[in-house]
Amino acid sequence: MEPESSTVRSNAPQPNLTERQRILQKADVVAGRFWRLWQDYHPDVYDEVRQDLTANQGVDRVKLKKESIERLHSILLPLLERQIIDISKLSDPVKLRREPDATFELMFNKQSELEPTLKQIRSEYYVLYPNYTDSPPTHENNDQYLEELKTFRSHGLYRPLVVDALCKAIAVLDLSFELLGKMGLRIEKHGIQPESKTEEIDATREELLKYTAATREGIKSTLKWLKGSEFEIVQHDWPQKIRDLDETLITLWSLIHPTTNINEQNPINQADQTAQSNPLSEPVLQMAELLIPIVKLARLFFNKFSSRLITVQQLPLSIGMSSYSLDDFSESAGQAGTSFQKLIELLRKVNHNEDGEEGVTSVQLTEIARSLQVSFQSSLFDLLLYLVPRMPETGSFPSQDYFNNWSVTWYNLLCLAIRNFEEATEVLPDVP
Repeated sequence: MEPESSTVRSNAPQPNLTERQRILQKADVVAGRFWRLWQDYHPDVYDEVRQDLTANQGVDRVKLKKESIERLHSILLPLLERQIIDISKLSDPVKLRREPDATFELMFNKQSELEPTLKQIRSEYYVLYPNYTDSPPTHENNDQYLEELKTFRSHGLYRPLVVDALCKAIAVLDLSFELLGKMGLRIEKHGIQPESKTEEIDATREELLKYTAATREGIKSTLKWLKGSEFEIVQHDWPQKIRDLDETLITLWSLIHPTTNINEQNPINQADQTAQSNPLSEPVLQMAELLIPIVKLARLFFNKFSSRLITVQQLPLSIGMSSYSLDDFSESAGQAGTSFQKLIELLRKVNHNEDGEEGVTSVQLTEIARSLQVSFQSSLFDLLLYLVPRMPETGSFPSQDYFNNWSVTWYNLLCLAIRNFEEATEVLPDVP
């Protein structure tokens, strides 16, 4: 987005202009303001004009950050959502052609309302991230007392706030600017930009609506990171990771039954096509079959603790876990998926091992399986220590005893499934 010339002038109409010229003048003023808002408030330039608003001696940084979180959650982000929706509704080719005068007046006013919002959000960003860098965060193991200011929450907040909400909101302004140009309503250095084809205008409008919806989703996610229970936000990536476990089961099924495509809508990948022409040997087949219960139990675990039975309850903002534990728990679904993929790769290597290649050992397989068991044991410990005791004992939800008993039963089944898998690997050598 870059105009060929800066044409922002007074919004007051000039005398002795034709109706078309007057409309173009208003449109050009509005377009210029879209350009300036994009240029001044895009998150990419935040750090170029960075201000540390907590640098003064005697300033209570904790208090300032809590106040910033409250303003973002209660006032600024809901206000930004309404303003972006209003601008999106006004950036409608039909409305701009039918009522250009009134529409540009409203656009100008909405831009005037939006700028202070963007400016204040940027100020709150400086309070929350006085020294933000792109380096990976170091999560503390003893910050349980910080509640909403734990490093896990503050670092996790960055993406939904900046990338998913603010960048998408700024993109709506960019596309509004682009739309005016495609409609021939922008004055450039060489004259009025000619109107584009209807298809191009419609495509820009569709893109604008898409980014408006994305802005709303980004704001919704940001509000959750600001004030949601930390047990809810640790599950941010779990839905996709659970779907990945579904795909892992499909992969295992295709290895075990190479002539059967269980999901015609999901074509098997190249590795699975290779498996079809190279059926598993009997020992590898047994290991693959015994891996399925472990994957299913892992999927059951993440589904159980992300179910509505838990998330709809009024859990506290903080459940007492440190940022280190929260991050570990947040990554557990992805780490489980990675471990299963490694096991599948090793099983394929066992099946297709050729002379001269270093063989797969039982130790390699059992180490991964045991690391899964240790990881789930750690997650269960945190859940039973921090989460379950905070579940309200009401008649509408399963009791704390229910989750305690379920966890014991589930863990025993996991240990049994892993033991069976380990016994099947004993046919392999202990060393290469």
